[in-house]
Amino acid sequence: MTASVMNDERVTYIAAGMDVLVENPVSFESLVAIIKDELN
Repeated sequence: MTASVMNDERVTYIAAGMDVLVENPVSFESLVAIIKDELN
């Protein structure tokens, strides 16, 4: 998971196997929701 989501970085991260990209600013609620979703 990363908060850096410029388009070229997004492509690099996905190619490297990342499956979650979170834009800044990250709220606690959205972070918890993403983590819960990934655990299911």
